[in-house]
Amino acid sequence: MSRNEGDKERARRRKRRQEREREARKAAIAEASTVRAKKRRPAAPAAA
Repeated sequence: MSRNEGDKERARRRKRRQEREREARKAAIAEASTVRAKKRRPAAPAAA
């Protein structure tokens, strides 16, 4: 395999990892916002 193909493979892998990290960060932010919303309304019924 030539060096160029190796670089392409490495770039593809890095892109995939960045995508996964971005998804994880998005999920964490969404979770934190929901937790914050729950803390803000402790009197809200559980069904809400």
